[in-house]
Amino acid sequence: MFLSVLFGLTACDLEVIPDDASVLTIDFEATATSNHPNAGADVSLANCPFTCRVVLDNTSTSNDNLTFRWNFDDGATSADREPGEHSYATVGSYDITMEAFLNGVLEETVTKTVNVVDPVADPIPGFEIINDGCFAPCTVTFQNSSTNASEYLWNFGDNSAEQTTTSLADVVHTYDKPGDYTVTLTAFNGDKDASIPKTLTINIHVFEVEQNNRGAGKAIFQAPDGSYAIVGNSGLAGGTIYLLRTVSGGSQNIANVFTFPASFGNVLVSDAHFFSNQTVAVIGTARENGKNRVVYGRFGLDGTVINPPTILSEFGSAYTNRNIVIRRLLAIAGEKMAAIGYAVDEFTGATSAYLKIFDKNLNNNPAGVLLDDPAGGLVTAFDAVYNNNQLVIAASVTNGSNQVGKLFVTNDFGVPAGGFPKVIDPSFLQIVAIEAAPTGNLFCAATTAGFNYHLFRLTNNNDNTPDWQQPLAPINATEALVWDHDFGALLVVGAAGNDAAYTHILETGSTHIPVRNYGLAAFNNFNHGVPTLDGGFVFCGAAGDNATLYFVKTD
Repeated sequence: MFLSVLFGLTACDLEVIPDDASVLTIDFEATATSNHPNAGADVSLANCPFTCRVVLDNTSTSNDNLTFRWNFDDGATSADREPGEHSYATVGSYDITMEAFLNGVLEETVTKTVNVVDPVADPIPGFEIINDGCFAPCTVTFQNSSTNASEYLWNFGDNSAEQTTTSLADVVHTYDKPGDYTVTLTAFNGDKDASIPKTLTINIHVFEVEQNNRGAGKAIFQAPDGSYAIVGNSGLAGGTIYLLRTVSGGSQNIANVFTFPASFGNVLVSDAHFFSNQTVAVIGTARENGKNRVVYGRFGLDGTVINPPTILSEFGSAYTNRNIVIRRLLAIAGEKMAAIGYAVDEFTGATSAYLKIFDKNLNNNPAGVLLDDPAGGLVTAFDAVYNNNQLVIAASVTNGSNQVGKLFVTNDFGVPAGGFPKVIDPSFLQIVAIEAAPTGNLFCAATTAGFNYHLFRLTNNNDNTPDWQQPLAPINATEALVWDHDFGALLVVGAAGNDAAYTHILETGSTHIPVRNYGLAAFNNFNHGVPTLDGGFVFCGAAGDNATLYFVKTD
């Protein structure tokens, strides 16, 4: 009690004074009225015929320390707490702003908009496109600059639903595909309306390379510095192997084009593999003694020749009349590479899956392996993946008029595993693409009757029954399945109609990114694609028969 006596206070005498700002409400109400003979019954802030009277009611907290400043956007201002009413006699959109000051310091600003119209005049539509020319997929902002209108109808020109607004606020819309779109704004004033169209261009990063008859790009990769490396051959029917390198940072500008002529003639490149040491292994075919044989070479991204283009000859009677077609090149255990395709007898038409396993430095050239179905038929291999120390090959087997998709499995020496080949679903006519997730699950794309494409998942190499499957429509051709580590999803690359398209599918089968169709009708010879360092995606190929390389970068 000594302190209480000294100061004349007890604990019960203490009082907490609240901070004025902690309990403040700052706002106002605005009601529009008009005495125009054609005003009608729907007068509002969004549609107020002149002369428009706006009645203002300051609903802010009553506090002697609060002061106010009003700006009516027509040159008039007020410092009253209750300015009462303000009139507008000219058509236009006006922002009524109230600033509230606590002890002379700005506390809060509140703005409300009144749209003053002439009810017997025609509306004047107008708008600006903020980010015209952006790259698909992108969101475009439209700024409405119309006058003498109270309602607006937006048509975005992409067959999406029209959008109605009653204010001049910005409107946004997302475009998934590149192209030219006619965006139409219709402005309404009572029973009058007027429209204005504008053309919007949505771009895509299409890099076109025409010099030196580059032909189709068969594989594309991105180096750590952001540059792209594209491998292909000059001419569409075969020629000189080339390695095209862009400048760093993801630009389409070309830094170098290295060519690797083969002493034995033209090479038709099929695939390539990019190593972490920034070297590229290239696989394809060339003619030897009148037959198609495997060609392999390895090069540095700086054009260094590590292994010059070399024919990996085949010997023995099994290959006497066989022409080899290569579809995929994989790096497997140790220093070994695996080339996968099929071999066709030019006289009988007999077709076997073909597997060539060899050292990446070409220290040996073991004989290729022909894989046949014990039940007979023509075996065509389309794709392969190295999963859990096994090669899993996606193929189809045709026996007379019957066709069915099958999986073949071998070890990394090419020895077939027991129990294979196997049918996953009799309705799958071809298994055309395959990829493995980090979990070991297998994803496969297959065709059914009518060439409808389906995606299914197996939990491991020995699984016989998909734990889910689903159609890939509108994708109607699948060129590649690629595991996208950045997204943790499967990248499905192919075509929708005649246009390049892709989608992302999660391991559960749900869609992560819906099908995006980029409208590249001329880009009809798609070959390969990979995710990019910035979360996008690139793919390469050719347009028509003009031997022009295209590669496309998506955001």
